[in-house]
Amino acid sequence: MGYHPFRAVAVLVAVLSLTATAPVNAQEGQEGSPPAPESKVESGQVGIGEPVLDDWTARQRTYETETDGVYLTELYSSPVNHLVDGEWTEIDTSLAEGGDLGLESVSSTVDVSVTPTSDEGSLASVVLPGDASVRFSLLGADQTPAVVDDSTATYEDILPNTDLQLEVLPAGLKETIVLDSPNAPSTLPVSLGLAGFVSFHGRRHRELRR
Repeated sequence: MGYHPFRAVAVLVAVLSLTATAPVNAQEGQEGSPPAPESKVESGQVGIGEPVLDDWTARQRTYETETDGVYLTELYSSPVNHLVDGEWTEIDTSLAEGGDLGLESVSSTVDVSVTPTSDEGSLASVVLPGDASVRFSLLGADQTPAVVDDSTATYEDILPNTDLQLEVLPAGLKETIVLDSPNAPSTLPVSLGLAGFVSFHGRRHRELRR
């Protein structure tokens, strides 16, 4: 057999799994007893009822069902809930009118705001817990109205042959720059406004901490 220095392994990760709790048949497991029938939750016959917020976590949601004693729990690989005034609330990153710049995320773990029309002023701001904040500007930006699609604001031709996309994440903001032509600018002058951060200078790098 030849020697293979590299092997590739594909792993499929389940992002969302559903579990339910149901009464256990006392005869289950005894020899000769019939198999337990499929639960109504497993067969999709049970609808989701009121949320059981006391059992929610950042990555878990539990609901009542129409069957007494049967609950539906959804498990996620990343946060889908956050605490608002001591109560668990679903994260909603979609953009709506509001915020200090004109558009804001509906309900995310940090306060994100973006401008409805770009210019050389602030395009976006992110306020972290503890009131530390970051503001982002693109110098030389043209006045361009934002095209909003759910949690993403797109500024077309904000610079020559250049589009900018700002996407709200559950705990931050993602910036994507799209160059439409080889003639697009090779450098993008960006300005950051920081508040509540302290700069630490090392021998080879500089680090910002809250």
